[in-house]
Amino acid sequence: MRFIIRSGRLSLPSLSLEEVGQLTFEKPNLKAFPLLSCAYEALKAGGSVPAVLNAANEEAVEAFLSEKIGFLDIHKVIRRTMDAHLPTAIRTLDDVISADRGARLEARRQIQRCSA
Repeated sequence: MRFIIRSGRLSLPSLSLEEVGQLTFEKPNLKAFPLLSCAYEALKAGGSVPAVLNAANEEAVEAFLSEKIGFLDIHKVIRRTMDAHLPTAIRTLDDVISADRGARLEARRQIQRCSA
């Protein structure tokens, strides 16, 4: 399938599952797509870790789009942010906000480390 990018947006044709007929899936290549490992770890750990992954991802992608870090640095920022995080239970919205805030601060430190 070909994708056309116009004005920074991805333009995709409509997907008709009737026309496709059958979908096949393969085991993901975690070496080629290392962020999948981070996602699996976050799902397994639960608690605050998925919020940390999300916040670190948002900060890293923004830094990439702003040309502060390279594409391959996105994984480094997220991995290092997750590694620096001490997981906690999530019981309230404030717990999520706190995990998000802390992760964003750590991700920004990691972004500076990558861009130095």
